[in-house]
Amino acid sequence: MKPLAFVVEGIPAVPGSAKPKREAWRAAVQLAAREAYGERAAPIDRSLAVAFVYFHVGAAKPDIDNVAKKLFDSLKGVLFSDDSLVVEMIARRTEIVPGLALDDPPAPLAAALAAETANFVYVEVRDPPDPRRLP
Repeated sequence: MKPLAFVVEGIPAVPGSAKPKREAWRAAVQLAAREAYGERAAPIDRSLAVAFVYFHVGAAKPDIDNVAKKLFDSLKGVLFSDDSLVVEMIARRTEIVPGLALDDPPAPLAAALAAETANFVYVEVRDPPDPRRLP
């Protein structure tokens, strides 16, 4: 599978956030995934790997594990049939500071950085790693 990458703008809503904020975040994740994956494509029904980076300005909230939970819940049924299919997860939180430069960022990430988007999550879905190799 060719890696699928997209950006979700805004501060992630996590368990414990107000219901309207959680629903808005879920809708934003699903819209970004559908735009990247294709509106009519069936959800992936095999093992996969997900990497994401929460880019933020200033103090970072929420916790990265809570971002993962809400992100995966939002992608369930849209991008993959069940979040139990995710066999590898790479998660990172990165503060956006003056002079932040990344080596050869994928197009969606480069566009978000160029637009000076304050807070966003970059998501990449790809084939699972070789199970014979440790991370």
